[in-house]
Amino acid sequence: MGEPGFALHAAASAGDVDEIESLLQAGADVNALDADKLSPLDHAAASGCAATVQLFLDLLPPPSVDRCWSAAGWAARRQHGEVFSTLLKVLESRGALQDHLLYSCPDEARKAVWWVAKRGNVTIAAALLDDCPVAMRLETDGSTMLIVAVMFSQTDMVNFLLDRGADPFTEDSRHENAVTAAARAGSVAMINLLWESTEGAGRLERWNARGSKHPPLCKAAQEGHLQAVQRLLELGLDMETSDADGHTPLYLAAGGGPRCSGVVMWLLSQGASWWEAVQCAVQREDGGVFRTLIDIPGVEWRNPYFVREVVQRGSAVIAAELLDRWPEAINLELYEVNESKRDASMLRLAARLNHVALVQLLVARGARLRVLCAPLTALHDAARMGHLEVVQALLPDPTTLNADRRQKHRALLEYRGWRGHTALHRAVTRETTDDRQLQIVQLLLERELDLLEEHDSTRWNRLTVFRKTEGGRTPLQCCAGEQMGPVLLRHMTSERVMALGGMDWQAVLDAVQDAQNQAPNDWQTDENAMQEEERADATLWEGGDAGEELHASLERLHF
Repeated sequence: MGEPGFALHAAASAGDVDEIESLLQAGADVNALDADKLSPLDHAAASGCAATVQLFLDLLPPPSVDRCWSAAGWAARRQHGEVFSTLLKVLESRGALQDHLLYSCPDEARKAVWWVAKRGNVTIAAALLDDCPVAMRLETDGSTMLIVAVMFSQTDMVNFLLDRGADPFTEDSRHENAVTAAARAGSVAMINLLWESTEGAGRLERWNARGSKHPPLCKAAQEGHLQAVQRLLELGLDMETSDADGHTPLYLAAGGGPRCSGVVMWLLSQGASWWEAVQCAVQREDGGVFRTLIDIPGVEWRNPYFVREVVQRGSAVIAAELLDRWPEAINLELYEVNESKRDASMLRLAARLNHVALVQLLVARGARLRVLCAPLTALHDAARMGHLEVVQALLPDPTTLNADRRQKHRALLEYRGWRGHTALHRAVTRETTDDRQLQIVQLLLERELDLLEEHDSTRWNRLTVFRKTEGGRTPLQCCAGEQMGPVLLRHMTSERVMALGGMDWQAVLDAVQDAQNQAPNDWQTDENAMQEEERADATLWEGGDAGEELHASLERLHF
């Protein structure tokens, strides 16, 4: 309580009535607060001297309602029943114990009720509830009297309140009830007491509280209370229950750190679903829980199916934890969609799903840009599907790369995958009005030139813009929509490309004329295995912007 620091406060603490009267006659301030924000009445109530308390209550003007509640709180805290009853009668006479207390309750009143519940003095509690029944429902520091009594394992008080009609499932403002409080405190005695008091139909369902904010079993597991978890399961609670966020007891225990390790191991020994818990950790990008779960001895998780699950969720945080423990997984051959064949890697699957942060992580960790088992690369897929940020992640600024990485990135751009398609072929076959697709095409063209060494003797047939598929078609001939063609033509006839090609005008002319002469039947023959949406319009070059660009390009080349 601290040193009073004032003469009147000291006299009140000592219960010295004569000294108090003397000081009051000398003009001492009865409402003065000491360093602990306590009044002389508070000190008198804490000392337990009923005569001293009555002296202060008889003064004119009398102490305020707040000061009386504050003093009642100190009387409850020190368990002075007579003083508490005296103060309660004064509050009743001043109308401070009516039902409106539920809606406009002073903070000091809440504190007083909280101390009554915490100290567990049934006599004081009976006096309070006899004069103020609404105190049973009053939230004290966010909790009801029953919840407070449960939290501090006050068995007599809990029994008293239950006899008075307190409901163990009444929730406070934090969506916690007495059952949850018992589980959170790890009190098996409180759990047993409350279980016995809630007999009747639907008891197990109410205790499971699936989908609620704080199911008891979830709370006990989260706090690491092994004995409480074991008792709740003995009572028949569902081990796979979950809270409002879908968290199971195992998941919550795994997130509790070392203090919950015993609960984690015990739940697993009882058949709790490790897979569901780890899926939950992946979905919520909870690296701490994920780390705990995969580090459990005896749990075998190193397989392609698990890696695919992590990639599909797209969490770079989780993927980093996985790769820290299994670096080889970065280039593992995975099933892409179904289990018919393994034709993907972590990088390719992440690229297809447009998980940009995960792609960046995998590239930084040294993932292979091309997997031997796959007919196409991550770049092919991202370029075809319009994932601009993924393409940018796969093809960073060449000035940031060493010579080895530059060579690998150039090889990636030139790689002819399924049916001889480069990433550029795949990009131009996507018909869209989205500028992002044009940006992808431009980025592919620019990156290839940026990756060329100054002394490179590349000829036309080495540049991807002139590379042909197995059916003999260049990217220009595969264009879908009228916007792609002009972009390619401008690139093909740019000074930089012409210089690399040694001003080989005939090569440009041949490519342009091939595009002009393509026939619908030829296209269908070459691309019959591609999806319908990937087929280009055979009459693309007959007019419109693309046709105008074609003629303008020919004029620049002096044809």
